[in-house]
Order: sequence, then C-alpha cells, then structure tokens
Amino acid sequence: MARHLKTKPIDEETQIMKKRTLFIGLVVLATISACSQPPLPQDHFYRLDVAAPSQGSQPLLKGVLEVDRLNADGLLGGRSLLYTEKGKEAEIKEYHYHLWTEAPPSLIQDRMVSFLRTAKVADNIVTPKMRITSDYTINGRIRHLERAVGGAAPKVIVELELGLKDQKDDRLVFVDTYREEVEHQDDTVIQSVTSMNRAMSAIFGRFLSDIKSR
Repeated sequence: MARHLKTKPIDEETQIMKKRTLFIGLVVLATISACSQPPLPQDHFYRLDVAAPSQGSQPLLKGVLEVDRLNADGLLGGRSLLYTEKGKEAEIKEYHYHLWTEAPPSLIQDRMVSFLRTAKVADNIVTPKMRITSDYTINGRIRHLERAVGGAAPKVIVELELGLKDQKDDRLVFVDTYREEVEHQDDTVIQSVTSMNRAMSAIFGRFLSDIKSR
C-alpha cells in the first residue's frame, strides 16, 4: 500500500524562507550600523606643573612645616576641568572628557610641597599623612580654577586663599588671596591648562615672597 508523505504547502515554505532572509538582513544591517557609528570621545588627563623656584640655601622657618590640602567647594573639588561663559560668569560648567590626573586639592598640595622644599622654606616640609607634630602649617582654599570662554580673548582664572600659621604660638602669621588671570590666543583646553600652570606658578612665587618678607 502506497504511503503518502505529508508536505507543507509551498506558500508556507516561502513565508518561512522570507522570514529567515529578513532576519539575516536585519542582523547584517545592525552590524554595519554599529561599525559605522563614530567612536566615543576619549578621556583626556592633565597634570598640574609648577615652575621650580630658585634653590634655597638656608631654611626660612625653623622646624617642621605642614602643608594641608586646600579646601574646595562643590565642583572645584572634583577632577573635571571647569569653565564659565561670557555673560554667564555665575554659572560654572564642567567638561566630561577633560580631567585632572587627581583632584585639584591634592594636586596643589603635592606641587606646593615640592615647590617649598626646593626653596628650602623650612627644615622639613611634610603633609598630614606623616602624622608629625608641626611647628607651622599652611592652609588655604581654592576659589577659582577655570577657563573663561566667549570673551574677546580666552583666558583662565586661578585664585587661591593661602595662609601661614605658627603652631607653637597658635598665631596666624598671615593670610592673603592670590589671583592670576592669563589670556591666550589658542582657544583649546590644552592651552588653557598651560596657562593655568603659568598662573599657579606665579601664585606660588608670590606666596613664597610673602613668607620671606615675614
């Protein structure tokens, strides 16, 4: 007795083939689209470099000088580079892909320790991590550290409040605010960082002069 094989209708097989072809086409299209999309922006990291002072010969302060981390409110304490726009100076914005290698309070503390050691400001210069009883301390606050864009010429603004305290007498030797604004022609972030380094070097130099005058 002859056996009859059951077969799918031709139209049903055609629909299945069409669906498979459509699925493969969508996969290929998705792959091509993913490859053609522009790459995500890369993070850029920047150092804070301060020009070294003249080598000191004799300590200006006898004993141990402790350099604390500077205080910084809000965005100033983060790693993102900041900027303001002309006419909107009250609004501070941050870059998402332009970052300091460390948060500015730590960067400035580290650079100041090196700067003051080279200038031989004290017999020993340390940070609070050393847990050593100090004879003097340097404290301060970051007030401005940003690019100013949109004006006649791009510039950077760096402003620090720095003070020296005599721990032995529990006496404030002096405190002052140091502000530097540096203009530049090339309106790029890397040029702004270079200008910030110049501004910070000038502030450190003025602060050193004030220590010497006391």
